[in-house]
Amino acid sequence: KRPDYKSPSYGRRKATLAGLEAFHTAVVEGLLAQYEQLLVTLPADS
Repeated sequence: KRPDYKSPSYGRRKATLAGLEAFHTAVVEGLLAQYEQLLVTLPADS
């Protein structure tokens, strides 16, 4: 069954997926930034 492009909920679902993707990217980037901070602040000889 092909997606019904004319259905209003189809566009809404695509928008929701795009929003989730952006949110996921922001979360991952935030975690990476935190992790980098940890690496920077750890003593080098540990």
